[in-house]
Amino acid sequence: MGVEGNPAALLAVEPLGAVLRDGDGREPEERQAALQALAAIGGDKAEQLMVQVLLQPKQPLELRRLAAEALGTVTAPRESEQERWRLLEKLLEGEEVLPLRQGASRAIQVLVAARRLPILGQEEGRIVPMLTLTTAMGLVSTAVQKVRVWQLPLPGGLPLEVVAVPAGTYTIGAAEDEFPYPREIQATLWQAMYARSPGCKDREHLVEVRLQVHLQACALARYPITQAQWRSLASLEAINRDLNPDPHAERKGDDLPVVNVSWQDAREWCDRLNRHLLGRIGLMAPAVGLPSEAQWEVACRAGSGKPFHFGDTIDAAWANYDGRSAFPPGGEGERVGTVTAVGAYGVVNRWGLADMHGNVWEWCQDRWHHHGAEGPDDRTAQEQPAPGLNEMERQFRLLRGGSWINDPQIRTAPADHDPVPASWLLAPATWFPGRASQRWSFFSGRGCRESGLLPRRSPGPARAGSAHHG
Repeated sequence: MGVEGNPAALLAVEPLGAVLRDGDGREPEERQAALQALAAIGGDKAEQLMVQVLLQPKQPLELRRLAAEALGTVTAPRESEQERWRLLEKLLEGEEVLPLRQGASRAIQVLVAARRLPILGQEEGRIVPMLTLTTAMGLVSTAVQKVRVWQLPLPGGLPLEVVAVPAGTYTIGAAEDEFPYPREIQATLWQAMYARSPGCKDREHLVEVRLQVHLQACALARYPITQAQWRSLASLEAINRDLNPDPHAERKGDDLPVVNVSWQDAREWCDRLNRHLLGRIGLMAPAVGLPSEAQWEVACRAGSGKPFHFGDTIDAAWANYDGRSAFPPGGEGERVGTVTAVGAYGVVNRWGLADMHGNVWEWCQDRWHHHGAEGPDDRTAQEQPAPGLNEMERQFRLLRGGSWINDPQIRTAPADHDPVPASWLLAPATWFPGRASQRWSFFSGRGCRESGLLPRRSPGPARAGSAHHG
């Protein structure tokens, strides 16, 4: 509610502004709380105070970043939105320090979500500026990508934002020199954890084999599925199984990723979304499912041949993982210790996908298979169990992406093995390993002539995920 509808809140704006202006003697947490309160109150004055904080170089950098982010959520008169948008774009595309550009990028994404986005397959996608970064030999470069964004409408008016994954021939797997552990300990790791991990060739090559895959165009959700998005369908009539609308063990929040869902739960959610879209859009609705493992990796890489879509390393300022462990040439950072809001870091890969490294594990459609010659040419999901597996292993489904609890060694784009323990990546479909979240892809199976996506004759899979706590 803005101040226009709440006169009592108007009286709080000036004292909160004083907390922001009076830096001496104020704890950083107190000033951050004042900023968040102003964003919740809204109105012209609150917006002006946040802009003042943002544009004052002497203010703490983290407070200025929060002020930039808050400009995406503050309720203010419609006529000021364009001016706010121009300010944020100027910050995003300018020479400001990276944290300020991350905050501006995050605010723009929130503003985009509040607008009506074009529906996938019916209209041309809206072009949205997004922040990407690339690392090479310790140097960080940034760029602003202009990405087309669509939505799929969920019950209750919630949008599910999606972006295009282009058709093409891609290389997946890992380079020989990518594995971060010294050679002298690889034999021990092989025996303890990797001897049966997918794609690892032998004890001297603890990386996945590299191979080319040929993929058709599809669309993928920009973020992991949020708790609000999960509830929108989990409360509806079941198709094959009941869903818990509130499976979250600890943190709750509409923009936090849903956790504690099994692969079968993820499939049920997809089925309910298909039913909803058929009723809402009709026969032009795209089909929804989980992605194959190859589709997930291609989408994560977005054309990068490095361990991360960021490049040759990762930083705890860009993704939610256990930053106390370094991935050379990068350094150590902090550990958040829980899930964060989807898209909170304000950086994406060059196809517009956020949170591909860390935050929550993500389910794939595939059963467990080794890479190499196995699998169809187009790398659609492998539904038949591999030979030589025991009964439990035949039920395994794959997880990708890593979570907030994991170190960066399993956060690389090809990593479908996990140092401790391997079973976190090879989970029975009925089991959820502590925390789980989802991201969905939507093949542009019908009605994409105006969307810029290639039309398809049959629907394809989508994608989901899962995360763990310690």
